[in-house]
Amino acid sequence: MKFLRVSRNIILALKFLTIAGLLISSIMILFYPETIHNYNWAGFSLVPENEDLLKDYEGIDLQFKPDPSIESYLVIEKTQVRMDGILPNMRMGIWVFLVGLCLTWYFILMQVDRMIKSVEDGNPFNQGNVKGIYFLAMLLACFPMLERFFRVWQKHWIKTSFDMEGIVFVNESSDLIPWLIPVILLVTIGKMLEMGRELKQEQDLTI
Repeated sequence: MKFLRVSRNIILALKFLTIAGLLISSIMILFYPETIHNYNWAGFSLVPENEDLLKDYEGIDLQFKPDPSIESYLVIEKTQVRMDGILPNMRMGIWVFLVGLCLTWYFILMQVDRMIKSVEDGNPFNQGNVKGIYFLAMLLACFPMLERFFRVWQKHWIKTSFDMEGIVFVNESSDLIPWLIPVILLVTIGKMLEMGRELKQEQDLTI
């Protein structure tokens, strides 16, 4: 039982850090946009078609095409790409993405905390735990699809916002194994909980 109490305290601390991190990040994004710098793009790289372009320079700067007065550039250095500055219309998008990510993580922590509490109460084989396990499995299974959708949107936005002549995209393959193993594990645990719940019901009826 001591382990369960320690686990719940850890979950409580993580929930607090999640909310605190969300508030601090929101303030930084919405009110202090100049603090966001060197936004690293994930999921792909940008490289020049002519590799000699990078030999005499540290990087290639691509200025924001719709409004050149906005100081925002894509900087390509070897196979790494970053964005210096942040565009006004990106602030809200980044904030919404951050809120969604933090709320999802907070919900996962709440579900884990609820399961630990049910074990403490001596009732782990309940329908709420079974549904919670399956929901978490579905949530993790959706992450790779959401990641792929984000990459497609990201690539489209870059192509329409910057002059990409002489620049090619290099896709980075997404690894599904880190997502697949937890999903399989959660589904297996869910099946075990279902079997345990059925056995408990049969035992209660027998008594």
